[in-house]
Parts: sequence; C-alpha cells; structure tokens
Amino acid sequence: MKKKRKVLIVLLIILNLAAASVDGFLFFNMKSEASEISNKLDLGKKYLQEGNYEEALDAYKSILAIDKKNVEAYLGAADVYVSLGMYDEAAAILKAGYDITGNERLSEKQEEVDNVINVSENEASEAHEVQEQAETEEPQEDIGMSFEELSNYSYYFSSGAGGWEDGFTISEDGTFEGYYYDSDMGDTGDEYPNGTQYFCDYKGRFEDIKKINDYTYSMRMTELTVTNDDQEFISDGVRYIPLYPYALDGADEILIYLPGTPVSELSEEVQMWLFIPYQDQQETLESLALVNVNADQGICSSPYN
Repeated sequence: MKKKRKVLIVLLIILNLAAASVDGFLFFNMKSEASEISNKLDLGKKYLQEGNYEEALDAYKSILAIDKKNVEAYLGAADVYVSLGMYDEAAAILKAGYDITGNERLSEKQEEVDNVINVSENEASEAHEVQEQAETEEPQEDIGMSFEELSNYSYYFSSGAGGWEDGFTISEDGTFEGYYYDSDMGDTGDEYPNGTQYFCDYKGRFEDIKKINDYTYSMRMTELTVTNDDQEFISDGVRYIPLYPYALDGADEILIYLPGTPVSELSEEVQMWLFIPYQDQQETLESLALVNVNADQGICSSPYN
C-alpha cells in the first residue's frame, strides 16, 4: 500500500512539472509574439511617416497574419491606403477589421473614408458634366491661346517639400519633353550606400486647343513615350530605378486655366496640387495652370524670364 502511494506521488509531481513547462512555453511564446507585433507597429508608423507606403503596408499586414484582431494594424493599413488615394481599399480593410473585432474605432474611421469617397464621386461627376458641356459647345474662332503661348512657360508637378518632382516644357508645335525625379537616401544596400533615386525621361505631343470660356481652354495629349532605358543600374554608389511619368499619367484631356480663373471653379484636389490652400487667401489664379482631367491633378507653371 505504501509503495503504491509513493508511485502515485511521483506521478503527480511529474505531471505538475510537465504542466509548468507547457505554461512557461506558452507564456514565452505569447510574450515573443507581443514583442514582434510591437516592433512591426513601430516600423509601420516609421515607414508611413517617411512615405515608404509599400513597406508600411507590408508591416501592418504581417501583424494581421499573426493577430487578425489587432485594431492598430487595421487602422495603420487604412492610413497607408488613404495616403495613396486608395479610398475603396481603405474602406474595405476597415470593414473587414470591424467585422472581426467589433471595435468602434474601425467603424468611425470607415465612416470618415466613406465620406471622402462620396465627395470624390460627386466632384468626378461634376467634372464629367463640365467635360460633356465642353465637347458639345462649338469651338470659337478667336481662341486666343496657342502652343506658341504655352511654350513661354515651364510646367511642374511636385510634392512641394523638396521631394519628388515632375517637370516638362512645351514647344511651339505642341510637342513636349519632361522628366520625373525622386530620391530616397535612406534606401541603401551594400552596392548602393548612397541611397536610391527614381527617374524618368519622356516626350509626347499635345494637339487640338479649344476654347471653353473666357478663362479656360482644353487640349488633348495624343502621344507619351518614355525615352530612358527601363533597366535599373548603380552608379557612384547610388541605385537608379526607372519609373513612369507622374504628372501626365493616364492623361487624355488637359484643361488650361488662365490667370484670373476663379479658384471656386477648381476642385479641392486641384487646388491642393496648385498649393492654393497654403498661400494667402486668393479668389482667382495668379498664374497659368494645367489640369490632368482624368487624374484631377493640377500642374503649376512658371514663365520664362
């Protein structure tokens, strides 16, 4: 009887030690996952602030692969999509997160994004109506605008913060030449310790200038060709990556707004690209501006001295 009792006690001790080992392993594993998630959240925020949107999105998605109920990862991924102008994707990931977590912060953020989508759709509809009206109106004989006049300016589309820039010039025959430039000195490697630069050289043609009203004209982009090689290369410790033109991406109709155009006739998106919200209050344009209608992008101009 005593022998059986000793055996039972030994078995109980062994079971308790095994249970303690399992608990310790689970605790260590949970602590390790929590640390990994915290690090990835910090990385996601860092990449988002630097404008490295692809890396930021990868960081947030990797968190959701570990913990599909992580609210901060859903919010971070939505912020990336919003920064990229991908509002439908932002709304979709917020809805998915809310369905899984039931967290009201995700629902409130989705409502904000949905409001932006509705405003954008209304502005696009208004722009389409303006375009249809322009197409149905008969061109006026004395249009008062020519490619010779447009050749007196240089044109630029940029972040306005010393970052990327897309610029081009127009010749008297309607042809144009331009470049796109961006850099990320923090994106380095063993073969390119001095960072990474993105570039594009391009050319094309505008045609068919028409008058819409006293301060608005339109023209069509009929050609756009990238002229640089499409291969990456490394030179002087810098990696060079070819890209595609930004300012005229997807362009067809280009609107030409003269100085004196009422600012109220421009969409908020176009006003932002023309830096109007960051200037002293003005009711009319102070200089000539172009608008890529399909992308709703405003392109600034600067006259040659």
